[in-house]
Amino acid sequence: MGSGTGHWIDFYLGVYLAKAVTAVEFVPQMADFLRAKYAGRPEVTVLQADVARDPLPENQFDIVNAIGVMFHIVDDGRWKQAVARLLAALKPDGLMLIGGDFGAETRNVQFHKADRFDSWSEHDALNVPASLVNKRVRSLSDWTRLAGDLGASVVEVVRSDAAPGIRTPENDLLVLRRTRVGA
Repeated sequence: MGSGTGHWIDFYLGVYLAKAVTAVEFVPQMADFLRAKYAGRPEVTVLQADVARDPLPENQFDIVNAIGVMFHIVDDGRWKQAVARLLAALKPDGLMLIGGDFGAETRNVQFHKADRFDSWSEHDALNVPASLVNKRVRSLSDWTRLAGDLGASVVEVVRSDAAPGIRTPENDLLVLRRTRVGA
């Protein structure tokens, strides 16, 4: 999920030796880029979708990779719907990998000035405070509760040591397992 330029696609094909990878990309232009990049590669399927709104194939995947993207779904209702759709896309006992910060509290951690802009200089030139939420990290208890409600469980939380001087919410890995179907 959130395939961007395709580095996770390349990882799963080249390192994990996946037989097939389905990329789910929110931004239409990036989905088109990925289709062109992997043209002629039948093992790669690219879907352009909003996972909080659009249907995904159900019971199809062994792994759903949502590393570095879930905190961009800042609305709690849309976040819950996205997690429900992604877990439903897993086969029973499938794993969902989420990268982020899973601490004691849910909080907004990054802000921006505008949702639409044509260049970074236009974005930076706006003379308004950054008031729109860009990242919302959710507590481990929120993830655990939602996973349980949706028929999944927390398998592991891998904590990485943060580098001093670098503040990023993308330093831990949460692994969920789909434990029941039809929840």
